[in-house]
Amino acid sequence: MSADQGKVKVSDPDWSKRYRETTDVPWYLASIDHKVTPETRKLLENYSNVPAGDVLQHVRDIRDKAWAIGSYPCTGLGNFLDPMIPKCPAYGTIIKRLQRGDSLLHVGCFLGQDLRRLVFEGASSDHLYAVDISSHWDVGYDMFCDRGRFSAHFMEGDILHPNKELQELYPSIDIISITHVFHQWG
Repeated sequence: MSADQGKVKVSDPDWSKRYRETTDVPWYLASIDHKVTPETRKLLENYSNVPAGDVLQHVRDIRDKAWAIGSYPCTGLGNFLDPMIPKCPAYGTIIKRLQRGDSLLHVGCFLGQDLRRLVFEGASSDHLYAVDISSHWDVGYDMFCDRGRFSAHFMEGDILHPNKELQELYPSIDIISITHVFHQWG
């Protein structure tokens, strides 16, 4: 039997853990302050109740916590500060469907920033599901200061090799959103 037989296949690249101890890589910007969009600032101030004067330091601290878990480009470049789902042409329809009780699975959720945006726009977090290759959810709760009021269902898993929990979830999902996953194979 080969060493690979019996192991769970995971699409998480080795380099995501290799560079956690350094920021001397091309995909880590010294400052991500310019990545804090007006929409993200509004979300952090109004949903998370982060004081306006603390937003930039809060974001820097969160990025450091996330980097310690995995040295992903979306972390080092601050791309997580720009939620992707609001850019979808069907965003208005998605919000309406979620407000009516439809469910959404977000693949590549990272900190759950897109899910928080949906909740801020009126969706119930009870019908939100999220999967990512590695758990950054505690950092997401720290970023959005919502541990006691955000009840989305997070799952650690590999969509290319779905676990039982993810397989059982598929038939009950109404909407699927996939963002920030291609760097897994870069």
